[in-house]
Amino acid sequence: MHSNQENSKVVFGDSIYDLPDSITIRRSKNGLNLTLLGDSISREYTIKSSPNREFLHYNLFWVFAAPIAYAIDFTTPKRFYYGDDIFFNVNDTTSLIIPGFRKEFNDYFYKPYPTVKNQINLFLSIPYINSFRMHPADEPLKINTGFWGISAGLEFFYRQNRFLSFNVSGVSDLFVPFPVSPGFEYPYEMMKSWYISLTDNIKYNRFNFGFGICYANNIWEFSDYRILNDDIFEYYEIIKIHRTLGAVFNGYHRIWEDFFIGFTYRPTFIKIQNPREISYEHLISFSIGMKIRLKK
Repeated sequence: MHSNQENSKVVFGDSIYDLPDSITIRRSKNGLNLTLLGDSISREYTIKSSPNREFLHYNLFWVFAAPIAYAIDFTTPKRFYYGDDIFFNVNDTTSLIIPGFRKEFNDYFYKPYPTVKNQINLFLSIPYINSFRMHPADEPLKINTGFWGISAGLEFFYRQNRFLSFNVSGVSDLFVPFPVSPGFEYPYEMMKSWYISLTDNIKYNRFNFGFGICYANNIWEFSDYRILNDDIFEYYEIIKIHRTLGAVFNGYHRIWEDFFIGFTYRPTFIKIQNPREISYEHLISFSIGMKIRLKK
């Protein structure tokens, strides 16, 4: 803390500090109240708290898990700070000091990205990480997490901040996280799913949240070689497909102008081949995507 008032002091709680000086304080969402004393001045100041840079920027390094990282940090006051440097300018009539980073935070999280009624967007995304819980017929429960998928959909804004979204998606649990040809080792199991979904969504600044219904084709594949005779092998595979109905929930965060990251939780319950059979399965995907405006 420092000031352009000569012989200045700051009162904080029961302590008085000769400026320039430093203090250690507890982080909080509440404003910090200080009193500046000088030869000809006694003024109350309030320092507004601000989200810190670590909270806003470093969580983005989680990439696909960034929404979860933000949610965790929203439970702790450590996401706040009051700035590294406080300057008391006695020539300024205001008694409210706002850290510069708070303005950056407001500009980021509260940037409106306006939309209009009847706007139509094309939404293209890659469900990069996919976690499956699947129960094929006459097989034990299958649980695995892998990579890669593709999704395309249309968004129609029936209100300024509400829109319907229709999506067609295909996902897999391929074990290779990079776009290269995998070298399979047999025996090999793989899960896939093709599904269509219809969701109702709400838009709030950089965030979109939606819920709706889905129809899915869940696919389980098993591949291996078996010995027929000496040094003679036969390749075979088992493919089991079942159709199922369920719900879908999603949340997306806008990183840049038209670039998003987010998640989809798709629980399914009813197998169409046997509607009386209730079988809980799910897909959880972390995705990256972009939107292209087709009608403004």
